[in-house]
Amino acid sequence: MELIQLKYFLATVEEGTMLQASETLHVSQSTLSMAMKRLEAELGFALFQRLGRRLYPTDTGMQFYSGAAQIIRELEDLEQQCRERAKARKDTVAIAVEAVDFSVEALTRYNSLWPDASVRQVRATRKMTQHLLQSGQVDFCITSVDDTDAGFCVERILTEPMELLVSREHRLAAKDSVSLSELENETFIAITPEYAHRLSVERMCEENGFQMKNVYELHDEEALTVMVSKNLGITFIPESIMGMQGQMFAALPPQVVSLQVTDAELKRHIYLSMLPGKQHDEPTQHLLDYLRRYAAAIAENHYMPSLDETRSIFNR
Repeated sequence: MELIQLKYFLATVEEGTMLQASETLHVSQSTLSMAMKRLEAELGFALFQRLGRRLYPTDTGMQFYSGAAQIIRELEDLEQQCRERAKARKDTVAIAVEAVDFSVEALTRYNSLWPDASVRQVRATRKMTQHLLQSGQVDFCITSVDDTDAGFCVERILTEPMELLVSREHRLAAKDSVSLSELENETFIAITPEYAHRLSVERMCEENGFQMKNVYELHDEEALTVMVSKNLGITFIPESIMGMQGQMFAALPPQVVSLQVTDAELKRHIYLSMLPGKQHDEPTQHLLDYLRRYAAAIAENHYMPSLDETRSIFNR
C-alpha cells in the first residue's frame, strides 16, 4: 500500500465520481481507476459501491476512509511541524560555548538589544565542541583555545590579563600583588580537563614556567568563584570580570579579592572558531560582527560593558 493510493482514495470518496476526483488530483481517470483496483486487491475487500453515476464507500470502505483520513492529517501535521522547525533552525544561530564568562555577558546583552534574534547556545566539552563544528550542528564556537591545529578557521578577538582571585580570609588577601613562586603549594580551583578553560589556564601557566600542583576540580566554570569565596582554594580570573565590580551589580562575591601577579605575563585569549570556507547567513554574520565589537570594547575599557554601555556602542 502506498501513500498516494490513500490520497487517491480520499479524493474519490470526497468527490463522489472518478471523473471529478481525477480532475481534482490532476491525473487521468484511468490512472485513478487502476490505483483503486490495486488498493482493493491489496486490502481484500470492496471500497466502493455504485449508485447511479456516483460512487459511495461501502461500510468497510467508510471505516477505512476514517482511518486513512486520520493518517493523512497526522502526516500533514507532521510535515508542517517539521517545516516550521526547519525554518526556525535556519533562522537560529547555533553556537558552541566554551569561554563561558565572556559568552554569558556578551550574548545576554545581544539578546537584550536584538530580542527578535534567535541564538541557541550549547555548553560543550572540547571533544563535543569539535564534533559539533565538524558536523555543522553549530555555526561557530566561542572558545579560549586556538583550534587551528584541529583544522578550524580561528580568529582571536580578545587578549586580556588574568588576575589571581583569593578569599578575603586567605593568607595572601592583604597583599596588592604576588609572585608565582608564592603560589607554589597553593590549592587551585579549576574546571575539569575536558573543558577549554582548563586547557587555556594550563597553557598560560606553562608559558610562565609554572605548574598547578594541587587542583580541586569542578564541572561548572561559574562555580569557581563560589569555591574561592569559601577559601577552598585560589583561581585565575580575567581582568574584565574584576572590572565589572564598579557597575550596578556585583560580578563577584564580596568575600573575594583579586591580586596582580607581578613576575608573569598571565593572559587569556578569546577566539571565534568555525569551519574553513564556511559561508555565513545574515543572522550569523550580524552576531559575529557584534562579538568582535563587544570584545574590542572590553580591550579598550578593561571590563565588560554594561547593557547601557553596549547599547551606546551599537546605537540601540
